[in-house]
Amino acid sequence: FFFFEVSMSLPRVAIRVVSDNVCPWCFVGKRNMEEAMKQFEGKLNFEVEFFPFSLHGNTMPEEGMDIGDYIYKVYGRRMNVNDPNSPLKAAGDKTHTG
Repeated sequence: FFFFEVSMSLPRVAIRVVSDNVCPWCFVGKRNMEEAMKQFEGKLNFEVEFFPFSLHGNTMPEEGMDIGDYIYKVYGRRMNVNDPNSPLKAAGDKTHTG
């Protein structure tokens, strides 16, 4: 759990998120949700609970593997997230908070 704001007097919004913790798009979605929640700071009390889910089953070896090799294994192609034309890079750049 994480509580965005703790206040008993504000309306409570419970959010349950089922997400793949190695999916880059899931991370982008999480950051977008956090930014949306900031817009209601002081107006709503958010309670967010995360549930893990593997979008691609048990495809990661127990000892781990290179992220580029993993993406190739899952999606069948190489993905260069540093490519300025990459949709994932563009979405990630928008979520960068630091």
